[in-house]
Amino acid sequence: MDYRREIDGLRALAILPILVFHFAPSILPLGYLGVDLFFVISGYLITRILRTELAEGRFTLGAFYIRRVRRILPATLVVLVATSVTCLALLLSPDLLNYCASVLSTLTFTANIYFWRVGGYFGTNDELKPLLHMWSLGVEEQFYLVFPIVLYVMFRYLRALRLQLFTVFVLGSMSFVTNIYLVAIGGATPAFFLLPTRAWQFAVGAFVALASTGEAADSMRTRLLSGLGFSLIIANYVMVIPGLPAATMTSIGAGILLWRTIPGGTLLYRLLAYKTSVLVGVMSFSLYLWHWPLIALLKYVSIDPPVIAIVVPCVGLTLVLSYVSWKYIEEPFRKTMSIRSVMALVVCGYGGLIVLMAIVYFNGGFESRHSAAANTLSRAVGSNYRCSMSDYRAYGGSRACLVGQAKTEDYSFALVGNSHAQMYGPAYIKALDAIGQRGLIVPLNGCLPTTDINISTSCLSLSRANFDAIVNDPHVKSVIIALSWNRTDLVNDKGEHQHDSDLSLHGKSLVRLVRDFEKSGRRAFVVGPIHIPGFDFPSVASRQIAFGVEGGRAFSVSARSFEAKHESVIRYLKSEVGDALVLPHQLLCDSKKCYFASETEAFFADSSHLSSEGALRTSPLFEAIVHK
Repeated sequence: MDYRREIDGLRALAILPILVFHFAPSILPLGYLGVDLFFVISGYLITRILRTELAEGRFTLGAFYIRRVRRILPATLVVLVATSVTCLALLLSPDLLNYCASVLSTLTFTANIYFWRVGGYFGTNDELKPLLHMWSLGVEEQFYLVFPIVLYVMFRYLRALRLQLFTVFVLGSMSFVTNIYLVAIGGATPAFFLLPTRAWQFAVGAFVALASTGEAADSMRTRLLSGLGFSLIIANYVMVIPGLPAATMTSIGAGILLWRTIPGGTLLYRLLAYKTSVLVGVMSFSLYLWHWPLIALLKYVSIDPPVIAIVVPCVGLTLVLSYVSWKYIEEPFRKTMSIRSVMALVVCGYGGLIVLMAIVYFNGGFESRHSAAANTLSRAVGSNYRCSMSDYRAYGGSRACLVGQAKTEDYSFALVGNSHAQMYGPAYIKALDAIGQRGLIVPLNGCLPTTDINISTSCLSLSRANFDAIVNDPHVKSVIIALSWNRTDLVNDKGEHQHDSDLSLHGKSLVRLVRDFEKSGRRAFVVGPIHIPGFDFPSVASRQIAFGVEGGRAFSVSARSFEAKHESVIRYLKSEVGDALVLPHQLLCDSKKCYFASETEAFFADSSHLSSEGALRTSPLFEAIVHK
């Protein structure tokens, strides 16, 4: 395949915004879109390579996978070994055990699935996971496993180019629609992480590779298209609309740029093909591998956001390690080393890491290195309840999960809200098990369950669909409404913004929702507000103890400060719904303080969600509800 120098410059255009976003997110909040650009480039290059080999009759799966091994595994394994040794020295025992799980998922090409199930990408605790960036490598590796077979079948049975293009278009469209659907029902996290919802970006690159020869065509049309593609990419890095729209425009821009070789005399070609741009591009894989563990471990140790005097040396170290990695690991193992040497490194790397992880597991993460208090708090990180995938089902405007140990598909209770409803899962399930029943959890994450005001007009539409599904579900007899209480900027169904600093709008909207459920013949209960830390409590507090940081953040707030914020809405709800209001804060507070932890357990899993142990403290409330 003819080498297109500007594609390495395009890689630089992908990796540099990622580095800026991770080192200084406030400067380029959408820099993470560089990953989307990488996916399109990968789809393009892999398709061109395989198309050429298939056309010449020299394609074999074995040869393809050997090239992928040469390209990916040597540098990745070196980074994994170096990061693992560092983590052994720095991480608390529970964090070290979680890190080991992320290593094993990386080695099995399932890091994207692992990080989807244990959190997300944009949370404050997510940025402390040293291998979080391996999610994108998992997506690419899964693509490499599947796509050569798809392309082989296409070339064997669909010889006409238009049929091949149609097939790629259909597969890409299915992936795109699946992405939209998951986001719409509150599944933005799986839509972000999983191959089926990311495959459309590889399909953009594949479509362009099949439809275009990539040959230069120095015409005004080519120059204008190249400029348009470049402008779309740059504009989406700095635009204020995140999510799928920006990812879509970035991917389209990349496809336009890849359509034809950029004319050599243009300013854009000189920019992308400049020797520094090309060098950054060819180093992009090593830059991506090394930068994130350095950032994550720096933040882990510093606890508070690192100052610029620390960030700058970290950037310098990233550049040095990446250059050495590219020059002395990537290039030799990819081009000159024998396959025997490559496989020897792979076997030793895999074997050594598996043995090391086994030693860590066998010794319980060496928890004696830190105090019991630090380990207890660390174990609560990310421990808020999440529904099992096997329990999910389509429901209303989003989805629901059926929970409880009873051997029946029947249910009569529904816990409705968002992730702050789902977090009560342990207490809810315990109460259901005590009476031998099952129940629904209907979590509309990122929204409120209310139907007259909400966080957005799309949330209003989805919450109304959930309400309709519940009132039309003959199984549901009782509804428990729970929600987050820290969203003060709301909108009505006209899209008009309403500020709710005193939570009075929350109160009135919840009363209306209770009345509407009661009109449909259902009993309805409201779970009242709780105090929240407002910072990633278990992670911050555990590291403060482990690293001896004095004057850290508090382990509690005064009961008076909680009452000052919530007393009026609680009083209003009591007057309107009476015993249908349950107050979990009474089980987490005493007359003087509201606590984030006890001496033996942490009540919070992050800045606002109860941990499993914290949720279980509210069990008496749910037991009282199911027995009424």
